[in-house]
Amino acid sequence: AQKLHEEYYLGWHDVSLPHKIKIGIGGCPNNCAKPDINDFGIMGQRTPDYCEDDCKKCRKCAVANACPVKAASVDENRVMHIDGQGCTFLMEPGVSFFAFVGCENVRLENCTFDMTEPVYLVGKVESVSGKTVTFTTDRDPHTGSYDFTGENGFCIRFNEGVQNRPHRFIAQMTRTGDKRVSVVYRDQPDVAKGDLVFLPNPGIGHHYGEVVYIGSCTGAMVFENINVRQAPSFIMNVRSNNAEIYFENVDFMPDGNDGRAIHMVSWRDGYHCKDNRLPIHWNECDVGVLFDDVFNISNTLGYVTGTSGDGIFSACNYELYSMGQRAAFDCRAGDVVDVYDLDTGAYCGSGKVREVTVNPNGMSTMILDYGEIVRNVHEGCVVANRNTGAPGSTITNSRFTGTYRFLRDLRVENCRFEALAMWM
Repeated sequence: AQKLHEEYYLGWHDVSLPHKIKIGIGGCPNNCAKPDINDFGIMGQRTPDYCEDDCKKCRKCAVANACPVKAASVDENRVMHIDGQGCTFLMEPGVSFFAFVGCENVRLENCTFDMTEPVYLVGKVESVSGKTVTFTTDRDPHTGSYDFTGENGFCIRFNEGVQNRPHRFIAQMTRTGDKRVSVVYRDQPDVAKGDLVFLPNPGIGHHYGEVVYIGSCTGAMVFENINVRQAPSFIMNVRSNNAEIYFENVDFMPDGNDGRAIHMVSWRDGYHCKDNRLPIHWNECDVGVLFDDVFNISNTLGYVTGTSGDGIFSACNYELYSMGQRAAFDCRAGDVVDVYDLDTGAYCGSGKVREVTVNPNGMSTMILDYGEIVRNVHEGCVVANRNTGAPGSTITNSRFTGTYRFLRDLRVENCRFEALAMWM
């Protein structure tokens, strides 16, 4: 960190730029220099070199030993407990709360997550002129002018019922006075004078990542007695885990006593669960109004880039392919895949994968078991892996309001769903 600081501060201090620019470099795990709030920031982090064969199973933990209030501990079964003890974590714009990456046997419990600033404004329509709508708002915006086109930012007209709250994408928001803004819609707005509208707080709503990220974990993860009051984007981003994950009494509910006319929790998914190989379990969970999916339990599709015989084809990650990038499609020997013709919607068949080769160009070549022929496969077909959509997940004794995407076999028992929309 010191070397980089000197390189920029001493080596580049005389470079003339058209505007003031702030550079922050931090090598402290406590983020003292706050590089993330500068125009350009570098945050150093040491990657532990963990060797399971050398582990003595001593149950000593640097996190537990360093915690001054003893919120973290390791029990006799080597489960890490992080106990919030009823505290509230306040999230600054641009900072996520927790990231659990490559973890196993962790329990997070007894805490609340909230934002230091609201993620939305309550706007009341004053006038409509073409695609431009002026609003009075219940809060001043976070920034004076903001371009939402790069984030696919949207707003939502409120009505008294749960249904018919469509997303309307917006291009620009500009502060025009004390608690007044002008919003340019990307298409013709569907509002009239006096309507109440959820507006993203510019620079916060839609802009930042998830509250909690859970990725590539290999042992059970438990989240219990947790409340989330509001979030700027996703709440729980659960991706590419090979572990069962449990949510027990986890509530996403707004603060109904804050004096605001209408309420919401988050602009994006409550549980964005993709490419998980083992079940995820929810029990006694309560989710209020989200305007994307409460659940998106699915997997990333593969995009067929070529075939070389019956039951042999190459595919890449469809999400990245659509953005002009190449990356391997998550598939292993023994997985069962379904193939569809993306143009016609026709089902081409399914098969068990016998062999997978990741090629230097990022494509995965898949060979199905002998005798299994998937017919009419060609470039442009898509591949769905049955083993990576959290198969066998359960939702019990819970209540939800929002939209839902369910892909794999799922057991739902004793639940209430108020649906804006549902894909199954």
